[in-house]
This record gives sequence, C-alpha cells and structure tokens, in this order.
Amino acid sequence: MATQKASSATPTRIHGPDGVGGWEEGPLVPAVQGPLQAGRLIPGLTGERRIRQTFSRDQRLRRKGDFQALREHGVSRAHPLLVLRAVPNALPYARFAFVVGRRVAPNAVDRNRVRRRLREIVRRLPVRGGWDQLLIARKPIVEADFETIRGVVVELERRLGLLADGGNA
Repeated sequence: MATQKASSATPTRIHGPDGVGGWEEGPLVPAVQGPLQAGRLIPGLTGERRIRQTFSRDQRLRRKGDFQALREHGVSRAHPLLVLRAVPNALPYARFAFVVGRRVAPNAVDRNRVRRRLREIVRRLPVRGGWDQLLIARKPIVEADFETIRGVVVELERRLGLLADGGNA
C-alpha cells in the first residue's frame, strides 16, 4: 500500500526555533574531528583572538620598484634548494616575496605547495623588521621535506643576519 505510515526507524528532520535543523536520532558529531588543525580558531583554547595564517598586504612585496631595488641593491645568499635576496627598507616590519617558477616545478600543485611551505616557514621565524626579502626556489626543493627546507631558510637568514633573536631559531 502506498499510503502506509513510514517506519519509525528512519530519522526525521526537525527544525529548531532558530531555523537550524538537526536529526532526531543518531549520535551527535563533535564540531572538531581528528587532530586540531593549525590556524583553526577553537573557542576556549584561543579566546577571542583570531589566528592569522597569511601575510597582510603590508607584509608582501608587490610593486615593481621593490623588486627592482632587490635586484639592484640587494645582498644575496644561495643554497642548492633556495636563494635568499634581501635589501633594507625604511619600515618597522619585514616584507616578503616568493618566486617558484615553472622551470622549478612544471605542475602548479607542486609550485603552490613549495610557496605555502616557504610562507609558513617564514611566518614562524623571528625575523628582524626593516628588510625586504625575496626567496627564490630552485629545482631540488620540490622533493625536499618541510624540515629540510626550514633548515635551509634558517641558515640563509642567519648568514644574512636577519633573525631577530640573534640567529637562534
């Protein structure tokens, strides 16, 4: 019969007074599953402050003149995985740019992964303010793991004297 009542074993959707619906039966799913993800705002653990994972516009090199100053007046240190070029600026904070060309990684996924890794490494480092820095990736960086790349960046920053805590990162 087509008019039989639905089985009571199937859960029904109930809408609350705030318009948010939920299932009547079944276990409640916690809001945070698995290991805590970096950069995620967890009330109670971080209070009301927001965790920033990206650089603000002020912390990025964007203008052609900034890159030209790096090329003409910058000092550079090289490693087989990476080149770091830096020039002093008149600002109280450091600014960064990351270059990962198609010759380094023809696949966009690999280029973006290298860029994300470099950004995260630099974001965590205690760098001195007042410098514009350009990190240029080389081919072998695609196969390198995060800790290896981190070690290279710390070494290059230390060689140029750009770490805020005297080179102990």
